[in-house]
Amino acid sequence: MAERVLHYLIGKQEGLFVDACLGAGGHAVRILEKTPAHCRLLGIDRDPAALDIAAKRLAPYGDRVTMVRADFRQLADILAQVGTDRISGVLFDPGLSSMQLDDVERGFAYATDGPLDMRADPTQELTAETIVNTYPAKTLADIFYNYGEERRSRQAAARILELREQKRITTTAQLAKLLRPVLSAKHYHRSLARIWMALRIAVNDELGALSEGLAAGVSSLDVGGRIVVLAYHSLEDRIVKRAFREWSRECGCSPALGDCVCGANPKITLLTKRPELPSPEEITENSRAASAKLRAAEKTVPGSVMSIPSGPAGAI
Repeated sequence: MAERVLHYLIGKQEGLFVDACLGAGGHAVRILEKTPAHCRLLGIDRDPAALDIAAKRLAPYGDRVTMVRADFRQLADILAQVGTDRISGVLFDPGLSSMQLDDVERGFAYATDGPLDMRADPTQELTAETIVNTYPAKTLADIFYNYGEERRSRQAAARILELREQKRITTTAQLAKLLRPVLSAKHYHRSLARIWMALRIAVNDELGALSEGLAAGVSSLDVGGRIVVLAYHSLEDRIVKRAFREWSRECGCSPALGDCVCGANPKITLLTKRPELPSPEEITENSRAASAKLRAAEKTVPGSVMSIPSGPAGAI
């Protein structure tokens, strides 16, 4: 979906573009290739390993590129550090990269044995091991159900509490093995994938970060600037959909009844009425794109927007 990302992101704007989930720099390279030499790019990522790879990949572009190790929810502060508060476009491409999945020591994959880590930022204290071994049963069940939409969330949580009293759970193989008796045999691997996703989201506060990051991105856009988001699961896409709908909502009050009471104050116009999905050819080229949903919008009125709560799961 790279070409569609560029089509929506760049438009007719020139200036500073932000890749809020820099990763290995794939999107960043394409943005730099498609924009004039005086345009700059700010890349943000929490993962130092990703930044090291991106730095080598983006080195040919010299001072057109600035990279910052940070959480994209801190975008306003990051822009202040680089000496600006206005941007021409911002791209959010959250979720896991193949590099992170393939690194056994990160614990992001249930199919390989490694430590229960799952941190995007290896310096933060909270790990999946901490959650699995210290959180109460109800909180674990809520995480599995709200973040992973796993139907057997309570059984999984009860099983973890039962086993961790005997021995601390420290590896992905331990967790996967102990959960087998309480998960559907037919859907065992699918359930594990849901539980792993749920733990990863909880460890990194991914939904809260996305909600705040979207608001920071739209607030920082110049009029005419654009925001593009690639969501890879329903929880992410739900946040994007709700935020875009609220920030583009027109007043529906009748003038005959007096002043507006609905509080509508639209700041963006939707460029995609519905999420755009990858083509079969794009999925063949990159299987990770199969679940991607692209949404885009353009800033039409100056001003800031408030972040939209990430929903019931965000209350965990």
